[in-house]
This record gives sequence, structure tokens and C-alpha cells, in this order.
Amino acid sequence: NMCPEKYTSVGSQCLLFNTFHPLSNKDAHQICHNDHAHLAVIINPRRVAEFIMDNFGGVNFWLGACKTEKGVWMWPNGEQVGLPWVPGQPNDYNSQDCLYWKGAHYKHLGTKPEKPGIGFADGNCDMQ
Repeated sequence: NMCPEKYTSVGSQCLLFNTFHPLSNKDAHQICHNDHAHLAVIINPRRVAEFIMDNFGGVNFWLGACKTEKGVWMWPNGEQVGLPWVPGQPNDYNSQDCLYWKGAHYKHLGTKPEKPGIGFADGNCDMQ
């Protein structure tokens, strides 16, 4: 599986992990667009989750899905999101309409102590 320069092969996907500086969802979209790419559509959630946890400890990453006006989570290709969300997510706290990988170790009720709040979550699109 040959990926373009800067991209990493994860399963059957070529992914670019921006760890250089924090970006809003809009800015992350723009950087991908400038590179003739798009924010990631996750094909194999477990493989991607393991790769991120093994290589990028507590880093957050924007992903390509967002919530529609009807409250349904959709990928850009029109498929509905079916991910193993962090327990308690998505919670739509404070209009959280963008999907991200939550790498930071926040403690939430109902999460297992060994992986407190790490995984797929909804976030405010303006956060960095």
C-alpha cells in the first residue's frame, strides 16, 4: 500500500496526522482540501484507534463526519457514522457538531479507568 509523502498507511487507508499545530475543524478541512484530500472517513475504527493510541498518545484529531440538521452523524460520502463512541458520547454538549478522535485523558462518568474518555467523540467545531 503506497501512500503519498507525509501520509501513513493504516489498514487500507492513507492518513495524514497533523501534529504540528492546533486547528479548528474548518481550518483542518481547508488544509486537507489544499492537499486534494479530505478529513478522514474511518473504514476500520479499531485499526485506526489502535494506531493512534500506539503512536500519538494524548493528541486529538479531527475526522470527516459531522452532524446533520436532523441530528444524524454522517460521513462526507453520505454513509451514516457507525463508530464505537466514547461512553456518554455523542452528547451534543454546547452544540458539538463535529467528530474528532479524543486522545486526551479526561475522566468521564461511566468510562473505564484504564482508558478514561479516549476515543471517538463529538466536539465543538471551533475548538483547536
